[in-house]
Amino acid sequence: KNNTLTEALEIIKVQPDLEITSFALPSSRTSAQDVTLHFTIKNNGTSTSSSSLVYIYDGGKKLGEVAIGSLTAGSSQSGSYTISSGTLKPGKHKIKIMADANKSNAELNEKNNTLTEALEIIKVQPDLFVSASLEDTFITTDESTTIKLVITNNGTSEADNSVAHIYDGSKKISEVLVGSV
Repeated sequence: KNNTLTEALEIIKVQPDLEITSFALPSSRTSAQDVTLHFTIKNNGTSTSSSSLVYIYDGGKKLGEVAIGSLTAGSSQSGSYTISSGTLKPGKHKIKIMADANKSNAELNEKNNTLTEALEIIKVQPDLFVSASLEDTFITTDESTTIKLVITNNGTSEADNSVAHIYDGSKKISEVLVGSV
């Protein structure tokens, strides 16, 4: 009886646990702009992780991937990924990133590997505004006057060459070629 000792022993799993601790991207961009997202992956586990991949998705469609080196327990690595202009159609998107997407690590917790952020892509288009003023406000039928046109583009892209039509009531009296605005 004196040769036996019994004690409680705590068994700790020695595994990595890759978690996305931060994920940032702009809330909106135009379809002519690149979108760069930034993220940080942390190993919250008890052992060093293997190198792995972070996948970037738009909804269920994979857009790309970023390689992450091995991480010792408690360490982090930041990364970024750029979605090229024109890749995403105008509208609302759910951009998701997934750590250890290639399953190179058996982790303590596989449920903390994804984060999702909203992104709106705004259609690029011109929006022309015309203001006009007359040199003379009162003229007779045998006199002429100068009409000053100011065309402002309030849109999100350049407007191609266009034509401004000038009317007297419903009758077109002239037109002016307008360069790109």
